[in-house]
Amino acid sequence: MTSDVFRDRWVGYRSASTIKRAVQDLLANSGLKGAVTFNIVELIKKHLTRLPGGLKIDLYDQDPGQPEAYVSYKPLTLHIDREIWKDANLGEPRARYILAHEIGHIILHRVDADLGFSEGPDAQLRAPPEERSAEWQANVFAHFLLVPDEALVVKMPLMHKAADINVASYVIATVQVFDGARDVFTFVAAPRYTGDTCGDCGNLTVSRLGLSLACDTCGWKADG
Repeated sequence: MTSDVFRDRWVGYRSASTIKRAVQDLLANSGLKGAVTFNIVELIKKHLTRLPGGLKIDLYDQDPGQPEAYVSYKPLTLHIDREIWKDANLGEPRARYILAHEIGHIILHRVDADLGFSEGPDAQLRAPPEERSAEWQANVFAHFLLVPDEALVVKMPLMHKAADINVASYVIATVQVFDGARDVFTFVAAPRYTGDTCGDCGNLTVSRLGLSLACDTCGWKADG
């Protein structure tokens, strides 16, 4: 998520194939070409901080209504909830995805070239195609970063493969159905529920609410 107003932005057109090449360049330049999985925190600390002009890392404790992570510019800074940072370092899939998304913004976007979405009465007519959406681009980047081609050739059930490379199964499923010939990227929807058992009623109706978990059946809540 970009920082200044925490909303999507209109950026230069990039197709999914173009974004995939940017991911491959990053991995090659970071010495991770051919790696099936990697420590995403170490990627940021060892390689992204060496970008021209540098990258600052700001860890904070998330307040209600505050995003879990975002990127700001001048100077280029990654702001990240410290629990997300810690979980990503441990390989937790959701935390890794959040960081991968923000890396997408860092690599692909510079605020000087961005144009905000129109908020006038004709805003719906001026919304850009998804290939010009900063958030769409960062999500595509995150998918390709976390699921390299090398991971797709491994012959094992989807759930096992997801556990093996520390990503959610729907992220792998999305990359598997990418139509490179037509350059069409279609997101496979995330499941509504996390698969956790409610601590009060025992039902499998626990969904994520920010950094917390909440049960749709009885209202039970707990830190995620």
